[in-house]
Amino acid sequence: MPAGSTIRIAYIHTQPFGALEAGTVFVTNAVRGLAEAGAKTLLIVPDGGRSESAVLEQLGLSAHPDMKIKPLPSLRLRVGPFRPSWAGPFRGTASAAARAFNADAVMCRDLKVAQRLLADRFPGRIIFEAHNVYGFGENREDLAFFPKEKLAMHKTRIPRETKVFAGVDGIITLTQGLADLLLKTRPLSQRVLAAGSACRPLTDPPGTADRRHIAYVGALDPHKGVGSLVRALGSVPQPARLLIFGKGRHVQTVKEMAKTAGVLDRIDFAGFVPPVRLPDHLARCRAGAVPLVDCFYNRYVTSPMKVFDYLASGVPPAVPDFPVFREIFPDPSAALFFEPGNDESLAGALTELFRDDGTFRRRHLAALHQASEWTWAARGAKVLEFTKKLAKRNLG
Repeated sequence: MPAGSTIRIAYIHTQPFGALEAGTVFVTNAVRGLAEAGAKTLLIVPDGGRSESAVLEQLGLSAHPDMKIKPLPSLRLRVGPFRPSWAGPFRGTASAAARAFNADAVMCRDLKVAQRLLADRFPGRIIFEAHNVYGFGENREDLAFFPKEKLAMHKTRIPRETKVFAGVDGIITLTQGLADLLLKTRPLSQRVLAAGSACRPLTDPPGTADRRHIAYVGALDPHKGVGSLVRALGSVPQPARLLIFGKGRHVQTVKEMAKTAGVLDRIDFAGFVPPVRLPDHLARCRAGAVPLVDCFYNRYVTSPMKVFDYLASGVPPAVPDFPVFREIFPDPSAALFFEPGNDESLAGALTELFRDDGTFRRRHLAALHQASEWTWAARGAKVLEFTKKLAKRNLG
């Protein structure tokens, strides 16, 4: 790519725009970060039936002159007893939209999208963002958390993943740990970048005098470890309460666990809260919990956005002692580490923040400082520099 020229980057994301799932929140902020770093960007998404301004408002974002959003039709039709998938046609039209944008590089996090771009011989760089990885054997502890049907689907993704990793120009992982594993096991020299989640620091974080809550933000699936947090709550002294942000079928399971543990009356369930409103709720919180279970995915693959939500609001997080969190917190002053899988260790970390106001205040200021360094714009600059240096694959 010519030195000093403006880079054009398209990002193809397969979640309908307007469904405020974690993927949409991550990708929209990542693309906005690239625009803030100086790239011309285009976010290509299935049309979710909501206006761009309405979605951005819920995400807490404003329009940016160098970030365009292109929703594509994603009609789901029924033909007799069959319901054809919209995903295949979307991948084709998305690839064409990236070409029409004259993108120097196109990014995606879906293996089939990456395969389509390779099959279409997309002329720019193709960068795959690995939010999961399937080809590291059958002994991964996290596999125990998935039903047989999903495990079977995971197996079908291994050969596809192998082809994508071999064919694309660049790979972005969310952790340095996964980047190192890929570099050890695959011929990917100079083609892998570690760039995890980030945040948008608040210029004036809301605050309240009464910070008695421990926050938990995100999914309630078993591998997220919410059961450990519920059990630990019983060992955290009053007046500490747990504030859970999340929805779905696992809410009732969490309530049943809380009833068994005798702490149901100390838990508040906030349900789904749009990202733009989350800081107002976190202003009531003295600690943020990240009770992930000890497994390969949580140690090496994920970069939980909840951690950065906490930091942006000055809420010190309690995190398990995993490699990913040692990457994020080389200086542990902004976080409290606990022994993975140890309820009492988690309770001890949370209790530390309730000992006195001075302890919380020091951690609070450290969290705000950490947030100022882990921004989406800084991440965008890192990805942009990586993109500029990528060698182009041989199209033959």
